[in-house]
Amino acid sequence: MASRPWLSAVGLAAITGARTAMGPALVARGASRRARTIAYVLAALELIGDKAPITPNRTAWPGLLSRILCGAGVARSVVRRHGRGRGAAGAAMVIGAAAAIATAFTGLRLRLALTRRLGGGAVANAVAGGLEDAALIAVGTRLATR
Repeated sequence: MASRPWLSAVGLAAITGARTAMGPALVARGASRRARTIAYVLAALELIGDKAPITPNRTAWPGLLSRILCGAGVARSVVRRHGRGRGAAGAAMVIGAAAAIATAFTGLRLRLALTRRLGGGAVANAVAGGLEDAALIAVGTRLATR
């Protein structure tokens, strides 16, 4: 089916909008061992750091810029891996950047709402973040294996 690479590209770029390093880690399976290790370590550090009260919101600069760039790169990588041409890769970058932006803002609102629903405070934020991580990993793993 022709739309599968696009679905994966957009989905993984959207995940990157929530966790900057997760999208690259999920698409790193075809990379060298060193590149995969670096991607996995960065993703793990982000998962831990995301729960810290001093971590800025995902919509603050320069974090948002890195999400945009990584989302574009992830979408391009997925589309190119599936043999799409140069024009498709360019379109994937634009769509991936847009998906990352949309998810950064939407994901922040959902995370804040869940944190409030769980009672507010640092512990509720960490629990909400952990639930968000689990959902992103589950969906991302599924998309990355398509």
